[in-house]
Amino acid sequence: LLDLGFHRGHGVFDACTIRGWGAHALRAHVERLVSSAREARIDFGRDCDEIETIVMATIRASGVRDGQVRMYVTSGVARSFALTDMGDTASFYVACYAKAPDVDGDARAMRDGWRAVSSPIPIKPPKYARLKSTNYMPNVHCAMDASERGADVGCFLTTDGFIGEGPGANVAFLTPDGTLRTPPATEVLGGITIRRIKELIEMPANAKALRKVGVKKFDDSQPLSAFVVIGAEEAMLIGSACDVKPIVQWDGKLIGDGTVGAATKLLAELLAHDMLHGDARVDVDAM
Repeated sequence: LLDLGFHRGHGVFDACTIRGWGAHALRAHVERLVSSAREARIDFGRDCDEIETIVMATIRASGVRDGQVRMYVTSGVARSFALTDMGDTASFYVACYAKAPDVDGDARAMRDGWRAVSSPIPIKPPKYARLKSTNYMPNVHCAMDASERGADVGCFLTTDGFIGEGPGANVAFLTPDGTLRTPPATEVLGGITIRRIKELIEMPANAKALRKVGVKKFDDSQPLSAFVVIGAEEAMLIGSACDVKPIVQWDGKLIGDGTVGAATKLLAELLAHDMLHGDARVDVDAM
C-alpha cells in the first residue's frame, strides 16, 4: 500500500504481447517505458538491455506462451502516506499473465465490427497523455461511458475538438486517397502497435497486397477532424490489447458502407503474422 505507484499514482508502465513463446516489439515497449519514467521524473537507473533481459527471463519463468507481459516502474515505497514522503529507490515490477487468443470474439469482431462513440470524458493534458502512467482514471471512465451508451469503445477528443485516442489504443482511418491516417502523437500516446502498422505498410513486400485493398501510405502528421471520420472508407482501433479491430459505426453514423473493410482485415492479418514471424519479435528460446 505504501508503494507510491499505488497510493499516489507516481508510476508508469508498459505492456507487450506474448505470442507463441515470443515477445512482440519488446524493444520498442522497453524504450517507451524508460521514456515514460524519465518524463514522470522517476530515476529508474536501468538501461534497455538490462530491462529486456529481465523481461525475457520473467516470461521464461512464467511459462506463458500466449498472453501479455507488463512492466511497472514507480518512485518506490514511502514510509508513510504523507505527500512529502518520497520513496528512496524506484521500484521495478514485471508480471506475465496467460491469455489465449479469443478466437470466437475476434471472429465476431472481424465479421460485425465495433461501434465507437466520441467520449465526453476530458482527455489528459498533452504532457500526461504522451507518457504511459498508472493514472488511468480518465481511460476507465471513457470505457465505462461507452459501455453505458451501448458502444464497444469510446474515443477521447482533444481540447480543440479533434480526434484523440481510445482508452487503451489508437484510432486510424482509411481515407479515399488511400491514406491510413491517425492523429499525431502530440496530444495522445504514441502507440507501439500503430507504429508497427506504419512499418508494415511501408515494407515493399506488402505493397502489392495493400494496394489491392486501397492502402497506399500512412500519415500521422495532421490533426484529424470529424470530417475525416465522416469521409473515411474504413476505421479501426489499433493497440497491443486489441491488435487491429474494425470500427463500422461512429456516433451512430456508418463508416463507409457499415461493413468490415478489406484493408482492416489485411492489416489484422499482417500484424498477426508479424507477431509470430516478424523481425520485431524476440523469441524466448533465443535469449
